[in-house]
Amino acid sequence: MGWILKPTFFNPNLPPEFLPSELIYKPETYHLYKKTVFESALEEDFLRPWIVKGHTGTGKTTMTVELIREFDGKYGDLKFVYMSMKGIAKRSQFFEHLFRLLLPQSVGLPKKYMKDLSFIGLSQILKDLKIRVLLFIDDAEYLLNKRAFGPDFIHALVRFYTETSEADLKPVLISNKNIVAHLREDTKSSIGPNYFVFKLYNAKDLAEIVKKRVEYCVDKRAFSEDFNEEYFSKYVAAKLVKKVGEIGIAGRGLSRDCLLYTSPSPRDLSTSRMPSSA
Repeated sequence: MGWILKPTFFNPNLPPEFLPSELIYKPETYHLYKKTVFESALEEDFLRPWIVKGHTGTGKTTMTVELIREFDGKYGDLKFVYMSMKGIAKRSQFFEHLFRLLLPQSVGLPKKYMKDLSFIGLSQILKDLKIRVLLFIDDAEYLLNKRAFGPDFIHALVRFYTETSEADLKPVLISNKNIVAHLREDTKSSIGPNYFVFKLYNAKDLAEIVKKRVEYCVDKRAFSEDFNEEYFSKYVAAKLVKKVGEIGIAGRGLSRDCLLYTSPSPRDLSTSRMPSSA
């Protein structure tokens, strides 16, 4: 295109204070995910396990964290908890990390719980606190590690119960890989139809994203005076999806920080970046 003067037009040196305060998201996916997984937990007498899948860069982590921030702490005994499997290589680590997430920060982790880092200890915590938990486990493919976890552990997690209606926990397994193929048949039966899929971005989606981020993400010196934002957005989107038709944002040539996320990390629960219109 005549108005592109330099091949590298995304500005790689923007400091955090110049990044946009709101993240980009697909409204239809956000609202469907909210209704299907989160709101259904409020409407039913029992919690259901879920599998959430989709390619890297389709918004699984971002939407999960934003919705947990919106829902957790507002519905009595029902908690929405986020946990990433990255860096967790042992069952004891899994339970210790989970216990710390469940217990109030001011309490710390009492020794009586440290003595039993297992499903038995988990059951005791839930009964003591009288809470029900929808546990969103990100990077769930790490649970397929047979030396530490494996299909039997996942089955125990999916089928976990405490024998009291006041205490319960069900997992929402989030992964960019097909973990279903590695699950036991009775685990699949327990999960049933509870699957949610994050779809890839097509050229139209990407054009909208680029258009909203142009002012933050491009080096204006890379363009001539007849630069047109709409044409530019469609041009970039078409280039990105030329070979495969649809893509995930991450690692595909877009400036991830500029175009999709903002600082801090999408895994940070402290600051919301959802648009007020969401």
